[in-house]
Amino acid sequence: PQSLAAATAVTVARLADRDPAVGELACLCAFLAPEPIPAHLFTNAAALLPGELAARAADPLTWQQILTGIAGQSLARVDHRGLQMHRLTQAIIRDQLSPERAAATRSCTEALLAASDPGDPPNPDTWDQWARLMPHVLAADLAATNNPALRELVRRMCWYLIERGDARTPRDLISNLRQQWRSRLGEDHEHTLMAAHYLAWALLELGQYAESCELNRDTLARRRRIKGDDDPDTLHSAHNLALGLRLLGEAQAARVLDQDTLDRHRRVHGTDHPSALRSASNLAADLRELGQATAARELDQDTL
Repeated sequence: PQSLAAATAVTVARLADRDPAVGELACLCAFLAPEPIPAHLFTNAAALLPGELAARAADPLTWQQILTGIAGQSLARVDHRGLQMHRLTQAIIRDQLSPERAAATRSCTEALLAASDPGDPPNPDTWDQWARLMPHVLAADLAATNNPALRELVRRMCWYLIERGDARTPRDLISNLRQQWRSRLGEDHEHTLMAAHYLAWALLELGQYAESCELNRDTLARRRRIKGDDDPDTLHSAHNLALGLRLLGEAQAARVLDQDTLDRHRRVHGTDHPSALRSASNLAADLRELGQATAARELDQDTL
């Protein structure tokens, strides 16, 4: 309703005049998700915040004063989970900003998100942090972002989702992003290829082996041409393609590819590197599939 929009706009304007730092925080919240925003998103990356807000967010006492200010005007709810702003309030605040101010605020939120990477997606200890961060990553304009670090965060978020057993969400997300990044960045851009790699992985987890192999084969060829045969990304694509080939019943083709991948990992990284050990385990699985049980056992014994 116009009355609500007008009242909210007046509140934000008055607040920005009286305490610019609180006004800045309200604008940043408007570009995140309507789910609770962890406070550490701001306090752990205070140097990235604009103006006076940067100094005040770095100090626990003045940060609490800012939270009291934004909650006191009913612009956001503040509790142990962080800050939460209603999606209607967010829309009204965004609508009041000039295009230049909106672009600068969106750019700041992207930098804050990229700086809040919980780390180590396969580790269940990080999953609660990933779950709290994910809605805000999805609220960003991921297709149009020019922030490479935010695209990398998307990659790691997809990794987290697959590790915790949800391959459908990253499949849908990364499929859409791949199409849009391909148009904006080009077929061979590193993040277009990254999106293709994770889409192929999600397809593999969902049992769509033929589609996964087709996409992995194309991604592997492009990475070999652009990055070389020994690049880690190239070898990751080779690993996933071999896995898909084995699941399709093409164990001999998988064995040839896994043997080459293992040889390259050992030459570049050494025999005890985790990637080399993973490749050795994959090769042993190929050998078992081909009926070469003794050779598989010997390789598995060495890997163990």
